[in-house]
Amino acid sequence: MIDLIEFIHATNDAKDSPGLTACLTAFLGGFELDRFVLEEIKARSAPYNGNKPFGAISTYPAAWREWYAAKGYAEHDPVYRMCLTTFRPFTWEEALIEYRSAASERIMTEAAEFGLRSGVGLMVHAPRGLLVGFGFASPETGLRFDMSDLSLLRSAAYHFCHVYADLAADDRSDAPVVSLTDREREVLLWAAAGKTKAQIADLLVVGESCVKRHCENAFRKLEVNTLPFAVAKAIRLGLIHPI
Repeated sequence: MIDLIEFIHATNDAKDSPGLTACLTAFLGGFELDRFVLEEIKARSAPYNGNKPFGAISTYPAAWREWYAAKGYAEHDPVYRMCLTTFRPFTWEEALIEYRSAASERIMTEAAEFGLRSGVGLMVHAPRGLLVGFGFASPETGLRFDMSDLSLLRSAAYHFCHVYADLAADDRSDAPVVSLTDREREVLLWAAAGKTKAQIADLLVVGESCVKRHCENAFRKLEVNTLPFAVAKAIRLGLIHPI
C-alpha cells in the first residue's frame, strides 16, 4: 500500500506497463481495491501518432473479460454507461441505481461470481483528446468511498494515463522541450496542492481571469486540456515539484 505522492514517484520511475500495473495495484490496496481495468472509450480527435496508445490494461480475471466480450455486455454495463455520461468518479452502486435494468443487474451479479463485487468507475481526458475509462474492483461488498477517496483515485488515474501514454508512444526522441514561465509553474503548484482557480487568484493577488490565462498557456504548452492533467504532466516532466 502506497499513498498518492509515493504513487507519483513510483510511476515516474516505471519503465514499462507491468511496472505501472504494479504501482497502481499497490496504490489501490489502500482502498481495499485489488483489480483494475482501463480502456479507451472513444476518441475526440485524431488517434495518437496514428495508433491507439490505450490498448486495454486489465488485472480483471481473463475468464471474465472473455465472457464479457463474448456476451457484448458493454451495451448494458452500468459502469461503462455511466462513464459515458459523467466525468466525476462514482461507485458501482451508484451506476447500478442510475442504469438499473434486468440486463445490468445480471451483469453485476455475474461479475461478482468472478470476484468483482464492488468498485469505482471514472473516465479521464487522456493525451491527444482520448477518453479513457477506468474500473477499480474489489472482491468485498459494502465498501464505502467518501469524496476524498474518489478524488484520490481520480488523481491517480490521471497520472497513470499520462505516464502510460509516454511509455506507449512509439518515438519521443523528437518531442519538443516544454518550458513554463515562473507564474505558470506557480499556478500549477498551487493546483497540485488542491487550490481552486479562485483560491489561487487570491493567493497570487491577481484576478481569476489572469489565473485562467496562465492555465490555458500551460495547457497549450503541455498539450493537455484539463488542469489535473496539466499538473500530472508537469510533475512527470519535472517542471514542478510538489512537496
